[in-house]
Amino acid sequence: EISLGLVGSEMCIRDRIISSDGTVLHSPRSDGKEWSQVTLPDGYQDRHLVGVGTVEHSDSSLWIVGSDTILRYQDEQWQVIETGHSGVYSTVDFTDYVTLGTWEGDMFIALLDDLTSWQRIELPAVNPGVSISGVVHGAAFGNFNREVVAVGNGGAIYRSEDSGARWTNVGATGAANELIDVAVIDGEFRVVGSNGIILDSPDGRNWFQKPRFTGHWLTGAVQANGVSLLTTSFGRVFRSESGDNWQEIDMGDSLPNNGYTVVDGEFVLVAQHGQLRRSTDGATWTTSQILSLIH
Repeated sequence: EISLGLVGSEMCIRDRIISSDGTVLHSPRSDGKEWSQVTLPDGYQDRHLVGVGTVEHSDSSLWIVGSDTILRYQDEQWQVIETGHSGVYSTVDFTDYVTLGTWEGDMFIALLDDLTSWQRIELPAVNPGVSISGVVHGAAFGNFNREVVAVGNGGAIYRSEDSGARWTNVGATGAANELIDVAVIDGEFRVVGSNGIILDSPDGRNWFQKPRFTGHWLTGAVQANGVSLLTTSFGRVFRSESGDNWQEIDMGDSLPNNGYTVVDGEFVLVAQHGQLRRSTDGATWTTSQILSLIH
């Protein structure tokens, strides 16, 4: 089955999708042909929702974050999480810790088994007004110890060696680019963003710029079955089975690919206007419409 929460015209997905207008959808079918709306807790139906994450290795929970919103779903029940601070929570990632990034440039961490004690971390400034758009725990992929990498606008990259308790400003490595997503690909951290920028790092400390996809807004990086994908906001993906040898795949439209995940070894992308794209190899895609998402 697939659980998806909708993000209006801006959808983000991991194992779920969320909605900027507070709509959350669920499909009992792996083909995503049937959908029903999920009821959020009272007072959260109309919140601006931004990020989503899932915990698989311990408590198998779903998290949704947004404007003054942190919701956790487990055992068919929603739990409202409070950090004691107001803001727009934009991204969430996990190991034994939960790490939350905000549009205000702060980080919050807590142990998964103690969600009442949150620590607010003020990141060292790269540029004024930096907002956090992506966080990844390297340890979740078995390649790193306790390294965490966070990215944001203004080319900001931050690194933590202790699961997010303390952070180092790596610097505006991406220059003036907006860094949108960070992932672990081929055992290394990969960051993508505006104007086709790609940065790789073996340790989160030393970063190397790869050949750009100039003119493309890269929205995500994901890997499965030995295939790496870069998603874009212009209806295309770039596919590689070896290093920097990329193949451009035209989806047949110009709709932004705003979210991605891998479900049972299959790539799943969500594009604007409720387009659900699926592929087993990243080269051949099928597209279906989530009818209730047409705007």
